[in-house]
Amino acid sequence: MKNFINVRVERVQNEKIINRIKHNTRYKKSLNQKLDKPNLILDIKNNKVKYINNEKQEYKNLKKILDTDIQEHKLKYHNSTNRKTLRGGTWGEGVITFSEKFNVDFMKKYDIKDLSKITKEFLKNFENSFDTEIKTVFFHLDETTPHFHFFYKNFDSEGKSITYKNKNKKKLSELQDLVYKSFKKLGMERGINKDITHKNNQTTKKYYDKKYIEMKEVIEETKELIEENKELIEDLKNQYNKILKRILTYINRYNNSKNDIVKKEKNKKLIIDNYKKLKEHNIKKSTKIIIETQTNLTL
Repeated sequence: MKNFINVRVERVQNEKIINRIKHNTRYKKSLNQKLDKPNLILDIKNNKVKYINNEKQEYKNLKKILDTDIQEHKLKYHNSTNRKTLRGGTWGEGVITFSEKFNVDFMKKYDIKDLSKITKEFLKNFENSFDTEIKTVFFHLDETTPHFHFFYKNFDSEGKSITYKNKNKKKLSELQDLVYKSFKKLGMERGINKDITHKNNQTTKKYYDKKYIEMKEVIEETKELIEENKELIEDLKNQYNKILKRILTYINRYNNSKNDIVKKEKNKKLIIDNYKKLKEHNIKKSTKIIIETQTNLTL
């Protein structure tokens, strides 16, 4: 049995990346957690490895870094495109996965120190290849097969997506070469694209189990987003009601004004008609008086 190494990267919207941070720090418990084992964070810049002991604090630390990067991302994107709304996520996420044989070799052929060293080597090459910066790295040991997650800066000098720019078969194939170049030192094999082998390497049950877990996580993430934005939703609802009330007030005023105008027009017409009638009456009366006066004078 061979141990294959694979890596994949994706751009993630900022709303979702927050939930990914919660998931990876285990501030939000994962549905895939099967084992009672600790997880680690690899500090690439300071060349340190530490266990995750305070999930909430690790989440807060990363959220603060993300918020700072979002502001920088917005500024660069606005200066480049003159648009205020970002179209892509500020961070991208990568995952390094292994075959099931990893569980056989782990702590026999290589340990956490060896894996950390090789992972750092690969990520340095990844930074150079994608012209990006690694933000943090997680090593999850509490799931069936251990694996790495890493976040990286997903915007260039113009604020445009680095992942999208490198999303082509040639670049993604080079990415698999990069991860293999480092991990082959531990005796691992390069992952082969299932489009070439036409194999899925998983049973139907595993496939649907995975889809079920993914679906549940999406539902949980959605619930959390709603809960997190409850105040904002309520505020928007109140603003909507206020605006609606103002619109209805303006409509009523318009209708009242319209009715007043119609009423004034009717009154105006009535006054003009009465004036005409009075004028005609006075003319007739004056004419009659003149005739009578002339008649009397003649007599």
